[in-house]
Amino acid sequence: MTGEVAAFFDTPITALPQVRAGTVRALGVSTSKRLAVAPEIPTIAEAGVANYEVTGWNGVLAPANTPRPIIDKLNKTIVEALKTPEIEKFLIEQGLEPAG
Repeated sequence: MTGEVAAFFDTPITALPQVRAGTVRALGVSTSKRLAVAPEIPTIAEAGVANYEVTGWNGVLAPANTPRPIIDKLNKTIVEALKTPEIEKFLIEQGLEPAG
């Protein structure tokens, strides 16, 4: 934002506020399709780099010896939370795609 870096990759949750404020310019998104919350930003493939796609993900980890019932309960609770309208809406607004 100070003009010291010519280009960089960032995540939508931190980049979109800066793009919307006009302090940085989005050249493209690295996913295979445009973001629903920023359809005006082309994919990098659309911008001219054929077959380009990079995606990230977040996960929840537990120690290797965590009992299966605890893992199952964590999974069920997290998936249920991701499917709530409030959480789903929040994540989508940040340019993220909730999945469980």
